[in-house]
Amino acid sequence: MTSEQPVSAAVEDFSEELRAWRERHGLSHAELAARMGYSGSHVSSVETMNRTPTLEFAKKADEALSMPGSFVRSHARITKEAHPPWFAPFVHFEEQATRIHNWDTRCFTGLIQTADYARSIISSGRPDLAAEAVERDVAARMLRQQVLERDDQPFCWFVIGEAALRTSFGGPEVMRGQLARLAELMQRPRITVQVFPFAAQDCPGSQGPVTIFELPDSGPVGYAEGYEAGRIIEAPADMAKLVMMFDHLRAGALTPRESARFIDSIRSDHDE
Repeated sequence: MTSEQPVSAAVEDFSEELRAWRERHGLSHAELAARMGYSGSHVSSVETMNRTPTLEFAKKADEALSMPGSFVRSHARITKEAHPPWFAPFVHFEEQATRIHNWDTRCFTGLIQTADYARSIISSGRPDLAAEAVERDVAARMLRQQVLERDDQPFCWFVIGEAALRTSFGGPEVMRGQLARLAELMQRPRITVQVFPFAAQDCPGSQGPVTIFELPDSGPVGYAEGYEAGRIIEAPADMAKLVMMFDHLRAGALTPRESARFIDSIRSDHDE
């Protein structure tokens, strides 16, 4: 890892445990690597924290060392620590919310991204990141999506600017997969999607992406995201303005049925 990619406590714990359990089993790097299907240098680089372990690596380590899922759980902690400090409140609100209202016109929000789409966005925004760091961030983003698979998943209302639908990340195949994922999510009863088209004038959300979280034990809270920064919005007067902005966004956007047809037409464009 470089100085631009500081080692997290979770990565350090993983590397120390891997070394301790390898030595307890009396295995060399090459011997453990053979059991896992990796090279000895790969195992060594994880132990020296020059390489971030992937989820697949963690699974193989559990199997090779007869562990009860210990390395997989350790990897989950690595994934959680992948979020920058300024974004950590967003993830917390996302996990706790009963309702989520999101507006973005730059790209699809992380909660509905495919892994390939997320990988393309992360790589394009940070071309300096090592492949392992990119995969760590992708895994962290995919882990957030578990809230959509819970029995008590939140009600979600996504208003997506047309620009996000048309801006290509990863090329036609990635975009086809992303739009197919969106179409699948739109069939779920607790998810509503509306498109705010170019044809609609005077977009109320021109100041940037925002999310409103309705939390079970407190009032709603907002989050405005910028370049490597985020701002929590809690003051009642500010929240009232934010709620009104969302009301105007929904009123100006295509209906959910119209949005579905609009998205289908864009999917057809990518199929050509």
